Amino acid sequence: MSGESGLLTMEQVLDVGRKILELRPLEEVLDAVVKSVSDALRAENALIILDDGNGRLRIAASNQEETEPPLSLENVSRSLFEEAVKTRKPILTESAIRDPRFSAKSSVVLQQIQAAMIVPLVGAERIEGVIYADSRSDRACFREENLEPLAAVAAFCTLAIDNARRYDSTRRALNALKRSDAPHRGRLIGTSPPMQTLYALIERIAATDLPVFISGESGTGKELVAREIHDSSLRSGKPFVALYCGNVSAEIFESELFGHKQGSFTGAIADKPGLVEAAAGGTLFLDEVADIPPIIQAKLLRFLQDWQFRRVGDTNVRTADVRVIAATNKILPQEVASGRFREDLFYRLYIFPVTVPPLRERREDLPLLVRHFLNQNHKAHGGPSGISPAVLRHWM
Repeated sequence: MSGESGLLTMEQVLDVGRKILELRPLEEVLDAVVKSVSDALRAENALIILDDGNGRLRIAASNQEETEPPLSLENVSRSLFEEAVKTRKPILTESAIRDPRFSAKSSVVLQQIQAAMIVPLVGAERIEGVIYADSRSDRACFREENLEPLAAVAAFCTLAIDNARRYDSTRRALNALKRSDAPHRGRLIGTSPPMQTLYALIERIAATDLPVFISGESGTGKELVAREIHDSSLRSGKPFVALYCGNVSAEIFESELFGHKQGSFTGAIADKPGLVEAAAGGTLFLDEVADIPPIIQAKLLRFLQDWQFRRVGDTNVRTADVRVIAATNKILPQEVASGRFREDLFYRLYIFPVTVPPLRERREDLPLLVRHFLNQNHKAHGGPSGISPAVLRHWM
């Protein structure tokens, strides 16, 4: 990508941009960017470091050969990386050891970094990560003239990452539709068009970490859908904690949700963590969320804004990383209009709406459900394992 002079031209940058935007899977996009940056700058280390959205960093691509020892974040300068993320601006140092901004940083000294260039990947809503390149020798092309072209490559890279994620999401949805002729998806049963639509929606939602709102009549399986979203997500190895919100007093509800400190009320004989803490890293399912007392609605809203809370009677502020899935059989916009449910909380929860279809809208699934429950009963109690066509027709 670089010419004999070691300078990047805008024509070369546009050529790289066209190539990476033509690619689809995310890993191919990142590998193409790293190769271009490594070749252009003659860098010893060229990496793309991404943020998973929860502050955890990972090396998503590198110029490392398969035969070389694996790179880790310990191989790069955290101080240079953090400065680029903090300022949201590219950083160039032609001699990090002598650069007063970084010469005292232990990571620079330990890694003996001579030159480095870091360009943040600035997305529409957050910093996606950085393109990072460094060298331990003076043969690299870390020059001021290359900073602007590399920033243009980073802009292309950010667009390509977004395109690749959309592609991956669509591919997962299509795969879910292809699998939808199977009678089961986890705990859910059905092959009807409404269930195929539901399976595809679950696949898309599971790939995100945003709140989900499930509506549907009583008995349609809202908690089963919530569990399927959890089991299909990156949080599947963490707890799924369910809380029924109906007919619970405000005092008991707050203690159940956030926990309490010993002596904070009669019967509080010991410190007790709440369900928010029990669900840390996983999913908190709020069933019949429309029945939450108004005072608790305000506390829940504050928690959803910054994931911070206090146990009842405690002054310590705690945090919990949870995904919230809410459900109700009521029509929540009507509850908002009547003043029984906070409008601001509604918009915090109503990010991904999911409607679970009632059985009358998917009657073709009835034989599958009958067979499933008969098999369960037969294994548990030795009852009949079949049903006559006449009875099934009557049910249909």
